[in-house]
Amino acid sequence: MALSAMWFILGSASELGWIGGTVFSFGEIEEAEGMVQHRFLLRNNSSQAFCITAVTTSCGCTTAEYPREAIEPGDTVAVVVTFNPEGRRGKFRQRIQVHTTSDSGMNSLFVKGYVNPSGEGENNDNESN
Repeated sequence: MALSAMWFILGSASELGWIGGTVFSFGEIEEAEGMVQHRFLLRNNSSQAFCITAVTTSCGCTTAEYPREAIEPGDTVAVVVTFNPEGRRGKFRQRIQVHTTSDSGMNSLFVKGYVNPSGEGENNDNESN
């Protein structure tokens, strides 16, 4: 009985396969270079189709694009996360919540890194030489 309960928990937990993981580090990025993106890949490991119903982010500096159509068994889709470093100097960690109609309901993704300030005015001396 305990073994079958454990199988059910493991089975439902693995219905969504995040290829490459649920955390992505941009490392050090330059504020002046603008937005950066990462594609999280989601595979439907179940025998049932499901949909992504919504994607929410922890900050207006982070947005996500996702497919609106059903994700069939065996299909892989991308959730594209964009981070805007403007005015976000220093260390960052943003949470992206992916809400689905699957048994697992909601999954969390994370992007993180460090934003180097744009350094406005630092290059003026080099341009005049």
